[in-house]
Amino acid sequence: LDRIALSDARTILLMTADGEEAVSVHDGSGAKDFDVFKLFMFVNSYLNSKKSDSVPCVLAEVSDGKTEKLIREYPFRTENNCFPVNFNELLGKIMAITAVMPSLCDALLHLISFEGVEFYLEDVPKSVSIADDLKRQTSSMPVFDSGNRRLYISESEEDIVASGNGEYKLKKPLPDGKLVPCILNEKPKILIIGSNSKLGYILDSLICFRNEYPDFGLTVELMDTEENAEKLRQYCGSPKYSTLFADGNDSLVIVKDIFEPFADNNGRSVLNGVNSVLFLSDDSHSETNIDEKPLLFWNSLKRSDNVDAHNCIVEVLDMQNENIIEKRNHDQVVVSERFISCLYAQLGKDPVRLDFIKDMITFESDEASRNSNNDLANDCNILSVKSSLFFKNYKGKLNFSSKRELILWVYEATGHAYLPIGCVKNNVSYLFSRTEGNNDGLDTAVLLPKMDNSELKIVQDELTLEPDDEIIVIMLTK
Repeated sequence: LDRIALSDARTILLMTADGEEAVSVHDGSGAKDFDVFKLFMFVNSYLNSKKSDSVPCVLAEVSDGKTEKLIREYPFRTENNCFPVNFNELLGKIMAITAVMPSLCDALLHLISFEGVEFYLEDVPKSVSIADDLKRQTSSMPVFDSGNRRLYISESEEDIVASGNGEYKLKKPLPDGKLVPCILNEKPKILIIGSNSKLGYILDSLICFRNEYPDFGLTVELMDTEENAEKLRQYCGSPKYSTLFADGNDSLVIVKDIFEPFADNNGRSVLNGVNSVLFLSDDSHSETNIDEKPLLFWNSLKRSDNVDAHNCIVEVLDMQNENIIEKRNHDQVVVSERFISCLYAQLGKDPVRLDFIKDMITFESDEASRNSNNDLANDCNILSVKSSLFFKNYKGKLNFSSKRELILWVYEATGHAYLPIGCVKNNVSYLFSRTEGNNDGLDTAVLLPKMDNSELKIVQDELTLEPDDEIIVIMLTK
């Protein structure tokens, strides 16, 4: 360990084994998780033997809550430097929020990758409120304060300090009363096809979502082949999830023929009333067949009638299978390996970002977003809502002279409750950020004007939101 300079590292990432020999990581036996725990104890012992004042952050990859709890409660040399990362929980919650709002798939991947905007924690500027900071920043967006740190969304850390001269003056008149967005007024049904180690976390997140938005009337159906029937029956029969499975036994569909899974079941169509379909990979299978079931189910759905009526979210564990799925309408592909790689890259740069990521994709009653210090706990949620719903109570044209005007107008008109960070036009998600030199018809700055020496030319500053366009907002719950 001395030879690899472990004591001089800034961040140490302990990962579970990969490949076919590591199936036990996913099937619940936890054997590989315990190997990570033993390695964690060994690293802690090694660091304790060193006299260095600096202690690296240790990220330990786990796949279940039991091992996560063991590591979290272990007496690490410096408590704030230990971060167990339950990848099944994180991916499960990302899939849950994507099943409710499919357009968030691309937005979340954009936020946690290094392509475009990121989030940064900086010291709170002296005597500068969030509202004032929004008006002065030219290329970054303050979101909320936690203790003496302020969370920003920006392209780079340098852009945060490069604030504009003077303050931006909002010209668009605010509504007479506070804008109260109609966030959710549908009664959607989500069909989850398949079963894996993320399903419990997905259902937990959907329960919390339903508790926070009871009028939304979210319901769930489970569907799989006979081999997983008993597991699904336990979920459907659990009092914990009773509000999700409003139809009792009718909420469970056991498929007899995987090549014809959407035939009538007990005289009704399996797809009747379904808004979103979430296809899960079978992580108990060998690596070569791990995506076989979701791809077969997805292909069967695409051959059925009225395919345009359903948003499809397909989990792919093998990145080589991503290109098999052609993106149609609102179809989304969740490449788990890509999400996890981006997450680890973010955490390697700043492990505290884990708290914000978990907070952003969880809801008020979800304990998963709370860390040991209760920081960044349920301070915000990310939502994507149709413009016709968000601005339902405001009569007027949805024309904005710039993205900055949209951001400030919504922030002020909602009493600082909602902060726009992007929009969805023509089924393409745009975060208010640069787009690698391509003018996409939307200005490409987080906030306008962006003062730099790039060759990017902005020919249209205005933004018009059509009724079917979506606005991506962070809802501030403080």
